[in-house]
Amino acid sequence: MVRKIKLTAILATILTVPPLASDVSANGLDPERATRTRGWIDQWFSYRENADGSREYKLTERLYVALGVHGGWRLTGRLDVPWIDTNETGSANANGLWAGRVGDIHTEIYVESPPLTPGLTLGGSLRLVWPTGGQSPFGNEQYQWAPALFLTYRLPVFGYDLTLQPLGRYYMSYWADRADA
Repeated sequence: MVRKIKLTAILATILTVPPLASDVSANGLDPERATRTRGWIDQWFSYRENADGSREYKLTERLYVALGVHGGWRLTGRLDVPWIDTNETGSANANGLWAGRVGDIHTEIYVESPPLTPGLTLGGSLRLVWPTGGQSPFGNEQYQWAPALFLTYRLPVFGYDLTLQPLGRYYMSYWADRADA
């Protein structure tokens, strides 16, 4: 069952990327792509091994939508849908067997300023986390919101942009149904 789920996730990624590749590839190295494209999709894969020997594989589909540009300000929306495959124990996986399902989905709105100096912008975002993953280890069972502030510095190196982006984010829960949320 686990191998079938992993194969399904890999095939879904392979089939999703090519139709969008033609729109994104022409602007793939251009930091201003949000001003010229309607949107793009990224796939992120991560692996985590915990101290107790449990492991987690996570494939996240990220959909970005350019919402607008006005006077040099950029507004971008993002939707993250994670698929989590883990043997970590928790309320939703008490026996610690391998199980997989969708984790907590989050949406985010970014706003980025016009350049303050060449290559330097200031930005902020608001992330909303939806408790679609349910209980641990797939989700947190709570709605969360997380404002963030960031600086973005783009430095051209050998024809590519090296991007440095320190970011500070603070998570808070709301409509929590437990006291320790």
